[in-house]
Amino acid sequence: MPKDPDTSASKNQEAQASKIKADKNSSKKAAKKAKQAANLAKINKEIAHQLWLDKGWAKGTLDDNGNQTQTDPDDAFTWALSVRKITYHKDGTLKVLTYVGFYNNSDDQKTSDAISAINSADASIQKITGKKKDADLKYTTFWVGKQAFGHSMYSDYRHFTWYTI
Repeated sequence: MPKDPDTSASKNQEAQASKIKADKNSSKKAAKKAKQAANLAKINKEIAHQLWLDKGWAKGTLDDNGNQTQTDPDDAFTWALSVRKITYHKDGTLKVLTYVGFYNNSDDQKTSDAISAINSADASIQKITGKKKDADLKYTTFWVGKQAFGHSMYSDYRHFTWYTI
């Protein structure tokens, strides 16, 4: 039995329309992913800049505006001197790379420094996203070299477990 040309053409058009719709959805998803990646890059750049400022204030080499100066070191920022890098991930987690000095501190000092590092990163996240404090933070890990030595609790990212490496 011969095929009905109208039915065949109609199915062809439906298939093409479906493909176009799928391509549009795919393009929207790709654009959304690209925007998220760009936003993540902005956040991490801001976190790095804030850490640089915090280190400068800890050493007394930067003024309040980030300009070079020689002033008294600010003890409130000494935590930053033991942190190498803070990275924010799209799943809302932070990875804090530290120097050995951070690891060698007492658990109480690690906790205090960890909270300062998280607060600094959170301020940078807020600055870029405009979301309220703590909105995107879920979990933080702490590393010295390639070895993890601590993490926050999933239920409360401001409480930590420290372990010996």
